[in-house]
Amino acid sequence: MKRLHGSLALIVLLSLSACSLLRPGGGPVVRSESAVPLPTATGVPPAGAPQIAILSPLHVDSRAGHLYATGQVNGQPKLLVLDAADGRLLAAWDTLGQLALDAARNRLVVDGGRQGVSLLDATTGEVAAVVALPAQDGPPAPQIDAETGLVYAFRQATVYTIDPATAAILEATPLTVAHTVCDEPAGDAPIYQTAYDPTASRLYLSFISYNCIPWVSMTLVAYDGQELT
Repeated sequence: MKRLHGSLALIVLLSLSACSLLRPGGGPVVRSESAVPLPTATGVPPAGAPQIAILSPLHVDSRAGHLYATGQVNGQPKLLVLDAADGRLLAAWDTLGQLALDAARNRLVVDGGRQGVSLLDATTGEVAAVVALPAQDGPPAPQIDAETGLVYAFRQATVYTIDPATAAILEATPLTVAHTVCDEPAGDAPIYQTAYDPTASRLYLSFISYNCIPWVSMTLVAYDGQELT
């Protein structure tokens, strides 16, 4: 019955979204040409330019004019540094994993799973330190408190608070969200996705709390970041 209510809510939401695109009289909303955003054209890459594939969300450093992402250069996995103005490849580094960017401190955080959490100079790509954590393939993306510079990394159901200035683990906080597999208890749910609100010092985590093929349910929980230090 819970799944039925969820489906109905989704249908209502989609219906309301569709209605919002109509005029009060029933006709579609037509934007003026001046209101339509236009892309910025970039030059055609010269012959022989490296073939780039972007495989992760982009991280933007607006002051430096750089974009960071994991991807490929000519089929080889790389950490990409792109020019934000025209998309040119500025650098390609070998430190791979989930990314977080602290632009104010010129620091990149790369969680390589079994290889640990690497702290990089965002200009040169030099690895300043590597923080060892329990092995996990494909961990969730790390998060950064822009005010304090503290890094949050994740393994299974545990949050690790890291001081990047000293590469020290300040706190390891196990979280308890029940995990159920086909109606059978299965311990603590693993952390799946992460986001951080530096203004509110709030860490948002989603957990895989139920799975039984083909069903999967997620639980979203907000935590006070100050309580994790």
